[in-house]
Amino acid sequence: MVHVESQFRWSMNIAHVRDHAKLKRRWVQEEYMPVHNWSEKKKKKKKKKKDKRLGVLCKKRSVEKNARTLEVQNKGREKE
Repeated sequence: MVHVESQFRWSMNIAHVRDHAKLKRRWVQEEYMPVHNWSEKKKKKKKKKKDKRLGVLCKKRSVEKNARTLEVQNKGREKE
């Protein structure tokens, strides 16, 4: 029956459901290896993604352009 048990273990390790697989992997490793502190893993900092949506960029650009044109128009009025 040892063979069946190992097969079961193997199949459980490859389980497609992630948390199930994680639990099983942990359970198998703890039998053969010293217990690790799984919770103390360094968390990677996520980089902020730039907003690549066209609308956002266009809006920002248009706002800048509008500000510039207003400045130019105001200068022109001041000269007159």
